[in-house]
Amino acid sequence: HSDRSISCITITMRVKELVVGVLGLVVLVDSAGTVSNEAFTSTARYIQLYGIEKSLINALEGYVDAEQTRLDTIRTVLGSLNDTVSGQGNATEDGHTASAAHAVATRLSELTTRLSTDLMNARDINMDNWYDANSEMLPTPQDVNGIRDGMLRAQRTYDMTAHQVGENSSFIEMVRMGQHASNQQDWPSAIEWFEVAQETMGAESDVDSPEIPKAEVMSLYDGHSYAAYKMGNLTQAILFSEDLLDFAERTNQSTRRLEMRLHDNIESYSVILTRVIAAPTDLPANAPGAVAKRNYGKDNILLHEGTTLEAVRHLCRQPDNYANASVGKALNGTLEAALPRNKRFYKDTCKLVTRGKASLLLRPAKVEIITGGEPKVKLFREFLTEEERLHIIEIARGRLTRSVAMNGSEYVPTEFRISEVAWIKPTTDPVIERIHRRIADATGLDLGKAEDLQVSNYGIAGHYEPHFDWGRRYPNKPDGMRLATFMLYLSDVGLGGNTVFPHLGVAVSPSKRDAIFWHNLHSDAVRPEGNVNTLHAGCPVFAGSKWVANKWVHEAGNTVCLA
Repeated sequence: HSDRSISCITITMRVKELVVGVLGLVVLVDSAGTVSNEAFTSTARYIQLYGIEKSLINALEGYVDAEQTRLDTIRTVLGSLNDTVSGQGNATEDGHTASAAHAVATRLSELTTRLSTDLMNARDINMDNWYDANSEMLPTPQDVNGIRDGMLRAQRTYDMTAHQVGENSSFIEMVRMGQHASNQQDWPSAIEWFEVAQETMGAESDVDSPEIPKAEVMSLYDGHSYAAYKMGNLTQAILFSEDLLDFAERTNQSTRRLEMRLHDNIESYSVILTRVIAAPTDLPANAPGAVAKRNYGKDNILLHEGTTLEAVRHLCRQPDNYANASVGKALNGTLEAALPRNKRFYKDTCKLVTRGKASLLLRPAKVEIITGGEPKVKLFREFLTEEERLHIIEIARGRLTRSVAMNGSEYVPTEFRISEVAWIKPTTDPVIERIHRRIADATGLDLGKAEDLQVSNYGIAGHYEPHFDWGRRYPNKPDGMRLATFMLYLSDVGLGGNTVFPHLGVAVSPSKRDAIFWHNLHSDAVRPEGNVNTLHAGCPVFAGSKWVANKWVHEAGNTVCLA
């Protein structure tokens, strides 16, 4: 009948419009088109469309329920994010800490991953625009791991507790830090992080709280048990394995595989514990407890000797540690007691320098010699004006790229130097030209073959392992080696960031506008070579931001100055 033909067209269009309008799925559009094209060929066929329309109700109800669940989850995430952000002040470079950076990087990395996979199934122009605007800056899991590396480096260097390093960290962040320390086989640090995580989690009655992710609690017990085993605390290792078994069973997280592994661990730990009690000295070198010391491997990519690294760590912990002729020398790889000195001028070591240069007559360089041996490290007080300091940072900020080092035939990012750098030519503008001339006048060196000013901003717990600046002598490079280094401090640092010379027993705390200067080469040879006493390091920056600028002066044009 004609009314049935109309009904066929009507129902076909209703199904097609609903599917297209609500779901927007191309595949279903094509399917609806196929039904429409063949409905007129058989009454039996188009009668089926009535059933399809009814089934669409169930499909849409399921879709709406799923969307509502998804939106409820997003609202929960949004509320939590609002609470977190509203409790923060305005972030500044000077006021930030490594733990704060770890917190925000962890949140953003995990949240954006979750939003892009589990929660944001439908395309949304607002989120698309947000991702487009911020995608290059969003932290990746590798970034977060880099921050964790830095926090553990600072913990080891400054002999800090996990409480101090992880101040205000969340339970999840502390568990992740424990796992990261375990990955580095730094078992003492791992134990500390798992312990503070357990304290943060609270009493055992709080373990079942829905606010505490069950997976993280299981990771805590599992990681704590294994770290305790590696530290030789077998009793604790057994207890934490039993806690994990109990928790997994109580929260319906247990699996046959997990139970078998934990029972095997408990049995193994018990056997070893029995042996330890029976014969505590009759154990192999790789027995539990033989690895109870901190693992500094991640802090020593360049493979320096242990005495050198110990000297660096000692000096990194000093607020200011200058040496003169009688103190602070390095003797046979050990450090004498160094003389702490406040930032004030001393008549015996400080002088005003003009060198007969017009630029220094009205504003002499304030020079303090802070070493008694060779080479002499000189401290230039208030070398920059405040305007000059800020000007250098402003130019460099938009040019920063990751620090690299030569590896074979190419430059690659390294783990022994965590910073970003920018290069500024001496002819950039009148301000930079003036600073360039002042360095030449204050040092008496010819800067004609000097390198461009390298500006560095150190990252989270950013550091530079002990190294030399002198470089190599290449036959095809007549400029020669780096004769001298002039380092400008562009910022104060809240905690850390010292420049230290382990062979000289010298530590210099960054002080904005100041500079330090030293010769890298021996001056008593026809063909000068590098002076090993110039070995120096940049200590990890735990709080605040460290900005420095280096001017490296080459031999060319300065041979007279070597005498």
